[in-house]
Amino acid sequence: MPVEHEHPVLYDVSQPTRRRILLTLKILGEATARTLSERLGLTPMGIRRHLNALREEGWVDYRVLRYGRGRPTHVYFLTPKTTQLFDQRYAALTIELLSYLKAEQGEEMISHLFEQRAERRAREALARLDTLPLPQRVVVLATILDEDGYMAEWQQVDGGFVICEHHCAIRDVALAFPQACETELAFIRRVLPCAKVERVEHIRNGDHRCTYKILPSKREKH
Repeated sequence: MPVEHEHPVLYDVSQPTRRRILLTLKILGEATARTLSERLGLTPMGIRRHLNALREEGWVDYRVLRYGRGRPTHVYFLTPKTTQLFDQRYAALTIELLSYLKAEQGEEMISHLFEQRAERRAREALARLDTLPLPQRVVVLATILDEDGYMAEWQQVDGGFVICEHHCAIRDVALAFPQACETELAFIRRVLPCAKVERVEHIRNGDHRCTYKILPSKREKH
């Protein structure tokens, strides 16, 4: 029988430990209680208690993995309900207004607006990136994306870099208008002209994050 909570659900989610669990699941995509325990420095029993409460409230769910005859493992992940916890406050209004504009002036106007947004972001980013070599550009670009609400981080990999966006700051808008995603890729390519940029994971396609693989061009290598 579900536990009745004295406060609204969002009150409980704002507790530091529960929010850390949700943020960690947001970044990892999914994780076991043991992994969360190791990441957050809490006991597995304490993590499971919080996970059970979050599951009752609809914020997380799990799938079961079975390995041979051993005890099954629960792998936890966020439910779609958690979208509201991350910055989506004006999505409904934006989608409504863009829908009116599309009906009156067509798809080309929507594309033009997103291209203008990408151009403005590129100008602002290039003011911070323009004189930097590629490795430093990647670091600063990840910082810019994080400041814009994308929960971005970067890593160095063999031959290049990756930038991961663990959250889409305009997810609902992007689902309604694919031009948002097209111009996001164009924006990153514009501010990293000395590299080949490929999107290898995409939230819009069902992945839990957007990931961009960045390889230096031959000119940059020399």
